[in-house]
Amino acid sequence: MRRIWIIVFILFGSFIYLQASEGPEAFKANGCTKCHAIEVAGIEFAPGEPEEGEEAEEKEPVDLSKIGSEVSEEHILAFLKRQEVSHGNEKKHKKKFKGTDEEMQILAHWLASLK
Repeated sequence: MRRIWIIVFILFGSFIYLQASEGPEAFKANGCTKCHAIEVAGIEFAPGEPEEGEEAEEKEPVDLSKIGSEVSEEHILAFLKRQEVSHGNEKKHKKKFKGTDEEMQILAHWLASLK
């Protein structure tokens, strides 16, 4: 029985570690740096070119370094799905999340861990 618990603990720890290491990659791969930065993770704001049909605008990046101390993982997921408004400005997320459901889950879990 003890061996089973050790194996479960190792597998669970590995899963959490993989999610934590995949979070920054999901953040960058899904274009989150166009509007956000995460200073504590060394992820800088990179606005890039406006998408087709959008006008260029001066953007002030939102630093999400402590977002996990302000909202829950569930709130982040709902916000990315555009089902909830922001805790700060009462607006829904500007862009539709273009990643997979798995990437969204990884991203929300990682962001919620930033405290």
